[in-house]
Amino acid sequence: MVKLDQRGFTLHWRNLVFRGDVTDQPISPPDERRAVQSVFAERGAIAIVEGSAIRNLDRVAKILTVNGHIRDDADYPLRW
Repeated sequence: MVKLDQRGFTLHWRNLVFRGDVTDQPISPPDERRAVQSVFAERGAIAIVEGSAIRNLDRVAKILTVNGHIRDDADYPLRW
């Protein structure tokens, strides 16, 4: 999704904060469970998670499609 290594990503966001384009650098939760918790704690937050580690994810979060495809579709463009 973001074609930067961790150092490049950090520098990019520090630059955005310095210029005043954003107020804070995004957080990087250490695991999927904490990523989902962060989404619930912060209005407007999003997280990209595989989902198998989160029980009933479809009941507690909005699952986005990409180009009209859900994660299990053969044409789904994101793989990890």
